[in-house]
Amino acid sequence: MHLIEEYNVVFELKESYYKILRRDRITRQQARPVNPRKDPQKIKERNKEIQKMLADYQPEIEAGKLVVYTINECHLVRIDLCGEVWGRVKERAEIPISNLRDRQTYYGALNLFEPEFLIKQYSAGNGENTVDFVSKLQNKTPEQRLLLF
Repeated sequence: MHLIEEYNVVFELKESYYKILRRDRITRQQARPVNPRKDPQKIKERNKEIQKMLADYQPEIEAGKLVVYTINECHLVRIDLCGEVWGRVKERAEIPISNLRDRQTYYGALNLFEPEFLIKQYSAGNGENTVDFVSKLQNKTPEQRLLLF
């Protein structure tokens, strides 16, 4: 009653809101995170640095003396499994998860010049596991130097 008396607002049927949303081409969608600190100019400059570095090392790479990997770590959190899914009408899609914060860490390395991708599971992303993963890369190619991005 307060909204009607104070602001003269009367709610219509839900369908009237849906009509407005359709007319204005507004839909429900899964949001995705973006990093507000991402600086396109810095990224461009860094890409140029990497291109120059790879050009400088090209003779060693071609001779098989230097292996170039991009490495990263990824933390999968159980709650990430829940999002929009396809399912039958009037049946809620359920994914059984006992601990939403339970997570799994993976380290990966992509060889930039050979068709090779390495992945290893770890209990956490920390300095000790990072050193272990890089050591495994070194042990894989003991006669070659590594360039890691």
